[in-house]
Amino acid sequence: MLEIKSFEKKDYVKMAVIGVGGGGNNAIDRMINEGISGVDFIAANTDAQVLDANFAPIKIQLGKKLTEGLGAGSDPTIGEKSALESLDELETLLEGYRLVFITCGMGGGTGSGAAHVIAKTCMDKGILTVAIVTKPFGYEGYPREVIATEGIEKLRENVDILITIPNDRLLEAYSDMSFEDAFAKADEVLHYAVMGITNIIINRGTINLDFNDLCTVIRGKGLAHLGIGSSKGNDAVMDALNKALSSPLLETTIEGASYVLFNVEGKAGIKEMNEAARCIQSIAGRDVHILWGTVGDVDGDRDEVTVTLIATGIRECEKKIVEPDFVSIEKNRYKSPIEEMSIKVPAFLQKKIKNNL
Repeated sequence: MLEIKSFEKKDYVKMAVIGVGGGGNNAIDRMINEGISGVDFIAANTDAQVLDANFAPIKIQLGKKLTEGLGAGSDPTIGEKSALESLDELETLLEGYRLVFITCGMGGGTGSGAAHVIAKTCMDKGILTVAIVTKPFGYEGYPREVIATEGIEKLRENVDILITIPNDRLLEAYSDMSFEDAFAKADEVLHYAVMGITNIIINRGTINLDFNDLCTVIRGKGLAHLGIGSSKGNDAVMDALNKALSSPLLETTIEGASYVLFNVEGKAGIKEMNEAARCIQSIAGRDVHILWGTVGDVDGDRDEVTVTLIATGIRECEKKIVEPDFVSIEKNRYKSPIEEMSIKVPAFLQKKIKNNL
């Protein structure tokens, strides 16, 4: 007997955005306020008060016994232990998900300490895992940079792709904005990632990209560049592509990328698609693997074209995380004895910093 069932493509790919720590929780709130749909929102924190105020429908308090809901105190070791304490809850919570975005602000205790534990739990379950994190402002000091750098290194080892956003780029690109508006701009990178990837999965196109295409481009690829751009007019496809290629907040380009996936939503002809593909190849190099797709008029605006681009395997850019420039600068100018730093530097960091100087 033939059984016919109606289904939606999105039913096959359950997705979530997990905001870890204060910065991640704030990003979740902004996304919910923006009306982002197609994913579940999960807030994770060691601070019960902050967690209670979050808009996410799904919440998990990390390290209830260890921190008693009072936070990690800027200590990533506490953040890590808290996530490990809550491992059983995390494993149950993540059941059934195929794709998870993890976002946090690096440099504090919970995000820097817990994010990689959550990411490893996702990876152990075979979940496609994308991390999008911010790096602290330079003026926040060397100790916070140390925490952020180590947190990013641990996270990178436990995700499929990693996208980093240096907060100092906010000063360069949006110096006239308020803090709230500037951080909202940083969160747009997360918004674009979620919207772009969910659109690829959910919307069926004339030339279709699917979840397995995403896996090919993303699985185990390391540092990534992700952009989305929209434009109207005669050169809409190329204009939108240029916007997707360039972001004032990202520290990556598609140069040297091994894989590039780009999806065009809206009216696009063969000539425009050919020009876009050739442009990508000219930047990434002749050996790049390009996967592309087109989706027709989804929103009814035939004049607007939206391009989503994901580039992975960007080997050269990884040095920006492994060997950040601030280390050599700080070694030269940081002259104070370690005893004089006791007020400003957390105790658990003093020995580590002293060994680095």
